[in-house]
Amino acid sequence: MIAGLWQKVSRRLARVHEHRRMVNATRQPGELAGRLARTQVILFVCTGNIIRSAFAAELLRSRSRGRADVQIRSAGLDATTDGPAHPTAVQCAQRFGVDLSSHRTHRLDWSDIEGADVLLAMEIDHVVEIHRRFPQYRHKVYLFGCLNQDAQDVADPVDAPKDVFEACFERIDYGVQRIVEMLPRASRPSVPTAEAG
Repeated sequence: MIAGLWQKVSRRLARVHEHRRMVNATRQPGELAGRLARTQVILFVCTGNIIRSAFAAELLRSRSRGRADVQIRSAGLDATTDGPAHPTAVQCAQRFGVDLSSHRTHRLDWSDIEGADVLLAMEIDHVVEIHRRFPQYRHKVYLFGCLNQDAQDVADPVDAPKDVFEACFERIDYGVQRIVEMLPRASRPSVPTAEAG
């Protein structure tokens, strides 16, 4: 009983600490912007990798053409392996020009964390859990809401009606647009000019 109580208190303290860190990242956006400007691998994280992180990754892929060659991935803390996206997510994503019909779920593992330069988690509880599982990589993890300048969760619409999915995707769309603005433009190979003769 005491161990369980201590676990709850520790988790609550960790949430407060991580939320404070995310608020600071929102107030000093140069930290996250600088990391995104140098990134080669962005990883979106949610719970099941069936809605939010899946949509964010595919949306960023479609919007970041002409920007630096960045690998974009997604994973879920408690995802099953190789499952489909949520059917309502597939339907709602079409409005944004995103096709989730071929998405396959992926469970977050150590190699994902190690290989990513920036992790964008949808909820503060995800940030806390990633830190608990992989404390040495805490510096890479940010709350997606920092991009929306409010450091708030992108709530899971899993059992909600379609309009809640759409509102969730609009919030993700805004954050993804901010990422696109922060990514460097792809360098173009120089074209040799003809010498005057």
